[in-house]
Amino acid sequence: DFIPRMAERYGFEYELVVRTDMKELLEEPLDKAPYGYTPFCDSRTDMDGFSFIIR
Repeated sequence: DFIPRMAERYGFEYELVVRTDMKELLEEPLDKAPYGYTPFCDSRTDMDGFSFIIR
């Protein structure tokens, strides 16, 4: 498979690559439901203490 070979060659985890149509996800109504994401940046001070990158 192409992606695992590229991951080995360039040193990234191919499980992180999205191999689907994101349109369905974008059209999903949240209706007051919470959502989550991994806080990689430090510009959002409300996420202080939750980032696993910055301790």
